[in-house]
Amino acid sequence: MHNEDVVVVGPCRQLELLAAGGITSRHLTEVTLAAAHAVNTDLHAFVAIDDTAALAAADDADWRRAAGESAPMLGVPIAIKDDTDMSGRLTGWGSSAMVRPAEHDADIVARIRAAGMVPIGKTTLPELAICGFTKSETYGVTRNPHHREHTPGGSSGGSAAAVAAAGTDPRSLRIGVDLGPFRASVPLALDSRVAEAVGEAADLLRNLGHDVRDVKVSYGMAAQAMTVRYLAGIRDAARATDEPSRLERRTRQIAMLGKPLGSTVISRAQSAGQRLGSDLLVRLGVDILLTPTMSGPALRVGRWAGNSGLATVLSVARFYAYTPAWNHTGQPAVSLPAGITESNLPLAIQFIAAPGDDARLMSLAGQVERAR
Repeated sequence: MHNEDVVVVGPCRQLELLAAGGITSRHLTEVTLAAAHAVNTDLHAFVAIDDTAALAAADDADWRRAAGESAPMLGVPIAIKDDTDMSGRLTGWGSSAMVRPAEHDADIVARIRAAGMVPIGKTTLPELAICGFTKSETYGVTRNPHHREHTPGGSSGGSAAAVAAAGTDPRSLRIGVDLGPFRASVPLALDSRVAEAVGEAADLLRNLGHDVRDVKVSYGMAAQAMTVRYLAGIRDAARATDEPSRLERRTRQIAMLGKPLGSTVISRAQSAGQRLGSDLLVRLGVDILLTPTMSGPALRVGRWAGNSGLATVLSVARFYAYTPAWNHTGQPAVSLPAGITESNLPLAIQFIAAPGDDARLMSLAGQVERAR
């Protein structure tokens, strides 16, 4: 298998190759690091790539495997988003306002290490993970590999750019299709190409034996409650930075929008999200919800350059009108590729499951990927 193929076959196949002795973790990590450096030159997907630490972890994984030890993901490389603490490293949050290294691994990083994975570096995000595009004054612009003048989205733009550059089928499911946005302001009209992609996905699901029907989600005041949590979270994140005065002007303005929000209104908003997510799909009579991921294809880099904090929040909310709800309700969601525009920009659809139903969600996603 060529080096490029080893990088992109995915962790399940990589584990098979490692277990069979077809490759070592050292070799897999070396070719993954080479791919990461190549991606970073053109797309700026990584804040930092640590060859030394990654290769040391890979050598340790090889030693453990040779000694007969096992772990669920032993020897498989992974990148960590730069909003997640790794002991001894700066967690930058896309900002120059963070200056002190983390004292401990975040829980998720500790679990990643315990599973035997090999962290290779940290990926880019917008300042404080606020926006749906990945650009910051500190770390620069992350670009879409399908079209360099467009954004890969956000806040996980670095992860998305790196992945884009570089199970069993579920039983018949009841799948609801909703093109209506989660709105706190007047949404943008849904791009006809996105609507067509959702329709094609629905047809594919029917052909796979699923019961697909149109539904209408009633969000009530959920968008307003989510906005309370969003603005309060940005306010708190800004206050928690090492040097708040170094935050970008737009970030400081957005943080100010959350200043009046007290603990009571935040608690009520959290409870509202939990209530909505707890039985949303049950009330719709479906197992999975199918929606667009964004209102249209990826926007050009700099689309909101120079906008004030309030103008940015309102504009971003209009374009990314389909994803915020599930953070608010605590429901797992996955975005899948759904075709390419005439300008070579990817389209996407989104599946949403009930809280805790991650396994069924990923099983369906895998079935659709295999069927395409």
